[in-house]
Amino acid sequence: MGDFIVYIRFERNNEVSEKDVTIGSIADVFCDDKTLESKVNAIKLVHVAPKVKRDRIVFSVMDVIKKINDVCPGVQIENIGEEDFVIDYIDESKPWYRGEILKFVNLIFICILTFCGSAFTIIAYDNDVDIPGIFSNLYEFFGVSGDNKLMEIMYSIGFGMGILVFYNHFCGKKITNDPSPIEVEQTAYEREIDDALFDKAERMKEEMKK
Repeated sequence: MGDFIVYIRFERNNEVSEKDVTIGSIADVFCDDKTLESKVNAIKLVHVAPKVKRDRIVFSVMDVIKKINDVCPGVQIENIGEEDFVIDYIDESKPWYRGEILKFVNLIFICILTFCGSAFTIIAYDNDVDIPGIFSNLYEFFGVSGDNKLMEIMYSIGFGMGILVFYNHFCGKKITNDPSPIEVEQTAYEREIDDALFDKAERMKEEMKK
C-alpha cells in the first residue's frame, strides 16, 4: 500500500443527508490502486444521531488522515483541497411537500418584506432630496410644462432598469453570467460562518488540551 498515493480533495462546505457520512460521500478520492481507492471511499467519518434533524460538524484533514491510517496503515495521502471543512447534515426524510410549502411561505414573506422595505426606502430618499422640487426646477429651466410628467416617467423607468442591472436578474434569469451582488454577499456570509465554526472548533480543542 505504501507504493501508492491517495489524493483527496474536500470542499469547504459539504451538504449530506445520510446518517453515515463516509469520505467518498463528501470528497473526491483518486488512487492508481482502485481497490485502495474504494476502501478509502468507504471509511466512515461520522455517524449523525438518529433524532438529529440538522447539524454542522467541523472536520480537519488531519482527522481524516488518522482515520485512513487506522484502516490502511502506511498509505501515502496527498491533500489537494481544503485543510478544514464543514459537514452540513440536513434530514431529508420528511415528506417533500412540507419542505416545498415552507419554501413557498418563506418566499412570499421575503417578497412582501423586501417590497415594503424597498418602497419605504425609495420614498424616504425621494423626500430627503426633494425629487419633486428638482423636477419642478428642471421643467422651469427648460421652459417645459410640468403637467406632462415626462421626467417622472423617465425617472421611474430608469430606476427600475437600474435595479434589474444591479441585481442581474429578470424573471428568474440572469442578464449576464457574472454573480449578482446578492450571490456575492451570500458567498461571503457563508465563508464567514465557516470561519467562525473553524475558530470555535479550534478553541474547543485548545481548551480540551488544558
